[in-house]
Amino acid sequence: NRTVKLDNSALEAFDSPNMHPIARMAINIKVHYDSIFRSDMVAAFTIHDNLCRDVGMLRIFPSMTIESVRAFLQPPTRGVILQTFGSGNMPTRRQDIIMALKVICK
Repeated sequence: NRTVKLDNSALEAFDSPNMHPIARMAINIKVHYDSIFRSDMVAAFTIHDNLCRDVGMLRIFPSMTIESVRAFLQPPTRGVILQTFGSGNMPTRRQDIIMALKVICK
């Protein structure tokens, strides 16, 4: 929650421009414990077991057909997690896929 992606091809692609890092990883790991927020109000641990089961992961890849995408988006699907390729971006040249996703978001 403190980082931003600065570069999609560099080895040091992420930075934390607004906050000091919580830790630095090298041969040894140096944790800056004073940077870690510790709430004085700790709620009891709970497990949420009443989750929607109609959510799936749709892996987007360059040669996939629009028919595959449309079939995946049919009921009972109520939620979609997109797994994209490359640097994690949606292919902008695939307007057919983008339109299919826009249609179901309405």
